[in-house]
Amino acid sequence: MKAQNGVISASILIIMCIVFNFRKKNKILSSIFMPISFCILFVVTQLIAYESLFTIVLIIGDIFLTIAMWDTKEVRIKLFVLLCAICFLTYNISILTIIGIVTQSISILTNAYYLIKHRKDFKLKEENI
Repeated sequence: MKAQNGVISASILIIMCIVFNFRKKNKILSSIFMPISFCILFVVTQLIAYESLFTIVLIIGDIFLTIAMWDTKEVRIKLFVLLCAICFLTYNISILTIIGIVTQSISILTNAYYLIKHRKDFKLKEENI
């Protein structure tokens, strides 16, 4: 199965989004151990299903997305999503999935556009970066 790591990653990401959605309502889910736990889960599951060096790129992308989903500052969220999209694009190119390449390219373009357009807004405000 050529894209098993992508399927594993997407499955864990769905669960992570659900859990992170309830973090404000539950003290345990709002703990810093939650994103750390998901990062560990990504590393362990991806290494078990290791396909190639591109698996490592996918793990790095998963970690960037975990940071983005946990963060509350819009600029940092966009930056980490951009880094994640670059990693996911690299993985999608390695497995030759056209839809993945297109969607990650769009994500890169839109997040890069946001960061470039709003650079003046956060360039002067250190707390945003």
